[in-house]
Order: sequence, then C-alpha cells, then structure tokens
Amino acid sequence: MQNKYKHLLEKLQNADFFTFKFLESEVGESYAKLLVHNLERSGKIVKLAKGIYTFKKSPYMLVKALPKSYIGLGSAAFYIMFGSRLQKSQSFLPTYLLG
Repeated sequence: MQNKYKHLLEKLQNADFFTFKFLESEVGESYAKLLVHNLERSGKIVKLAKGIYTFKKSPYMLVKALPKSYIGLGSAAFYIMFGSRLQKSQSFLPTYLLG
C-alpha cells in the first residue's frame, strides 16, 4: 500500500517535519496511524513531539517544530565541529525527546 502513497512519502521526506494531522488529512486516520507506527518502528522517522515527526535525524529539528525554542551557542558550536560525524550515527536524540 505504500506504493499508492509513494509521492506523499517523498514529499514528507523533503520537508523538515510533518504533523500527524496533515498525514491524517491526506490518507485517513486509520492508515495514518498504521503508517506512522510502521515508519517509527523501522527507524525511518523520529517523533519530535506529540503529533510531530521528521525523517531527519538531527536533534535540531526540534527547534523548527516547536515555537519559542532556540539552539544555544555551545550546542551550535558542538554541532558545527562534530555534526558530520554525528549524522552518520543512527540518532542521538535523548530518550526523553523521543516520546
């Protein structure tokens, strides 16, 4: 069934993040739940907050998804220095951010 929504998945992969509400409006509630569950279980998406997901593995995606958030100077400097090495790893989001 994912072939039917291949174009939608490509669109979501290019976006910084997407919401469950958007996905639900495109594919329906029951399939949206199943799709999110399967993508999250396979490690293709990361849950940033309740109802907000991303295909990107950077913890800084949280800043784009949540209003009134920022990246501290120390975190930004660390990411610039070591970001290329860290992006090769699976994910380095703290477990409390993963939901």
